[in-house]
Amino acid sequence: MKAGRDRFRSLRHGLELVWTAAPRELLGAVVGCVIEAMAAVAALVLGQSLLQQLVDPRPGETVGSYAGLLLGIAVSITITSGAATVIRARQDLVSELVERLAVERIVAVSTSVELASFDEPTFHDRLRRAQTDAVRRPVELTWGLLALASGSITSVGLFMVVARLVPAALPLAVAAWFPLWIATRRSSRRYHRLQVDLTAADRQRADVQRVLTTREAAPEVRVFGTGRWLSTRYAELAAER
Repeated sequence: MKAGRDRFRSLRHGLELVWTAAPRELLGAVVGCVIEAMAAVAALVLGQSLLQQLVDPRPGETVGSYAGLLLGIAVSITITSGAATVIRARQDLVSELVERLAVERIVAVSTSVELASFDEPTFHDRLRRAQTDAVRRPVELTWGLLALASGSITSVGLFMVVARLVPAALPLAVAAWFPLWIATRRSSRRYHRLQVDLTAADRQRADVQRVLTTREAAPEVRVFGTGRWLSTRYAELAAER
């Protein structure tokens, strides 16, 4: 129960961050996803009608009788491609705006905590997760939800076509989708736990890399001759991941 509340709270905070950073851009992306899904459904329905007419033509029909359906399919596909292009452009802009706002909030917190917090490994672990996840995870979450909504609309259209052409195949399609949903859900949970468990090692590896590659640490590395040891330590931390 608590895990469900935590996931819902994370979902709400992620969406709130994206909405605060880029409300107009997000609305544009939502509209684009709806248009893309509806155009895809229209192409499916028109394609199904065209297929039925080709398989069971009516008396007196000619190739010109199919021109309207072919034109409708072409327009639907064009709209789908155009909407996808707009969505990708919006996605880049939203990612940039969310990253700016997330960094501003991280800096606000890191400059307001007590100095003693910087001596605690747990604080650095949380800061590391915020720097890596708070910047990109909300955007990934938002686009995942939009893709889910768009895919659901398209799936409804696909199920409608399958139900009209081969009704017996509809239960098989649903049955094939269910194991995939279970596997995806379990994989996402395991990936989340893995990322949390690797936070400390990732932070240490980033710290070692910074010591090995920055101008500030270069004199000490050479004076104390720690370059080889630090390189070995970096390789060990990378291997643990």
